[in-house]
Amino acid sequence: EAHSFPTRRSSDLGLSIAFDGQALTLKSEYDTHCRLEIFNASGQKISSKTVQLPEGFSQESVNNLPVGIYVARLSDNDGNYCSVKFIRK
Repeated sequence: EAHSFPTRRSSDLGLSIAFDGQALTLKSEYDTHCRLEIFNASGQKISSKTVQLPEGFSQESVNNLPVGIYVARLSDNDGNYCSVKFIRK
């Protein structure tokens, strides 16, 4: 069982991020390269990478993460961002 809690949506900026229990769904209307960062419950950055969003869409698996609470943040080249809090069970 998995839960996600959107904390900010930048739909007016063309960015969105969601968690479906197995993967993060990333969308960008304007940029094809964005930065994805994942933080643990203590606020430590545990992952940071540039992701390719061909046609404005990508999915990133989080199955490699241990059970816990996380925040994933998607940012574009202009500094706009959105984030989602999620629980891996």
